[in-house]
Amino acid sequence: MRTALLAALKRTETGEIRTFLPLAGRSVLAWQFDLARALGCERVICLCEAAGPEILDIQHEAETAGVQFHAIKGPLQLVGLITADQDLVMMLDGLVMEPELAASLNQQGRVVATIPATSSLAQEHSGDFERIDAERAWAGLAILRGRLAEKLADLPGDGDTMSLLLRLALQAGEKGVSVDAESLSGGGLLLATDAGALEKRQIALIERSAQSTPWSGPSQAAAALLAAKTAPAGLERGPAISATIGLVSMVTMVGASWLNYSVGGLFAGAFGASALAFSDAGTRLKSALYGYAEDAKQSQFMNGLRDILIAFALTLGMVHGMESANPTLVLPLLMVGLLHLASATETAPWRAFWGERTLQLALLGTCAIFGQLTEGIAVLALGALAHALLRLQKAETTRE
Repeated sequence: MRTALLAALKRTETGEIRTFLPLAGRSVLAWQFDLARALGCERVICLCEAAGPEILDIQHEAETAGVQFHAIKGPLQLVGLITADQDLVMMLDGLVMEPELAASLNQQGRVVATIPATSSLAQEHSGDFERIDAERAWAGLAILRGRLAEKLADLPGDGDTMSLLLRLALQAGEKGVSVDAESLSGGGLLLATDAGALEKRQIALIERSAQSTPWSGPSQAAAALLAAKTAPAGLERGPAISATIGLVSMVTMVGASWLNYSVGGLFAGAFGASALAFSDAGTRLKSALYGYAEDAKQSQFMNGLRDILIAFALTLGMVHGMESANPTLVLPLLMVGLLHLASATETAPWRAFWGERTLQLALLGTCAIFGQLTEGIAVLALGALAHALLRLQKAETTRE
């Protein structure tokens, strides 16, 4: 078992507990909890003065995720919770570390992450990033053997738990690994000393994590921009509300096509596709910010369901113009399949263009106004096929 050791003890100059400060809609402690889960921790132990509402929120989140949670006050309580065969992932109180940086350190096994003692981070916060030797300071993350915690029983019970564990690790010869200069200069480490520093980090996180979609897919690009502008508050319920609106609009499209109102149905579908585009952009941004893989999977499911409903609605729309069954009824399904094939490209503008359902449905709705729905579907399908074939031919030429 791997256990994370977090802390909610140190305060800002204004008296607030560091790890309770908000960052992109969640507390720093919640960010650390997410990082602990990403590093494979099945249990979280939090050092705190009292189990207040913020601690109880994390405990509830942990229990919902199937992660054990304990709140303790000092080193002696830790002794009875950690056994020698476990790993202990220790994070500095109030530290915000990039998941990519933590993952790269984790790949190197049991380590004590370090930064240069001359770095601005170590110089400005020497009381947090403890000096290891003349050249190095602790970077705020350590992955240690559980047996080190057992030695806390022989040390003062009122000492700083993390500082004591760090010293024990260094005495035991645990490997030190330096944080690369790029991560250090690029903001891979941040200490939550005040709300202002976190607000700047929040803006940078949202700008970096916001999906960059070319305007060849206008509804997708607009949705990505709107998701970034409304984050973080809009990410809490916005994607779910938009997904509901989009799904209702798509079902309305199918119902309208069934009742021979294809024109209105297709424009309702175009509106629904734009709502789903915002939901998709929001869930992707949320996934990038918080690491919620389930959000990305939900978005993929919704997009797949959207395309099934589009194919069904178009088929119904074509049926009303026919006196008997016709082989052309396979066109909607063929079109959707070819659109997926065409959008499976590494070229972002083309990927956005062929994935642009809002514009495609609006164009098909316009075709339906003039009684040319079948022809519009055929042209869209042929265009997607032509692009896919040209891409395939180009790839074969490149290989030769």
